[in-house]
Amino acid sequence: MDIVKFTIDPCNEEEREALLKEIREHGALSEAEKQQLSEELKQLQPEAAP
Repeated sequence: MDIVKFTIDPCNEEEREALLKEIREHGALSEAEKQQLSEELKQLQPEAAP
């Protein structure tokens, strides 16, 4: 299986929703994997500016 790395702005709701849609539609992932990725995405917090 190919590994894909995404970089998104956690403050950008549009990007978060697009990634969630990709996760839900990815046929090679098990339901458990889809759920885990969705939960991890929901927990993303913007990093504080230095």
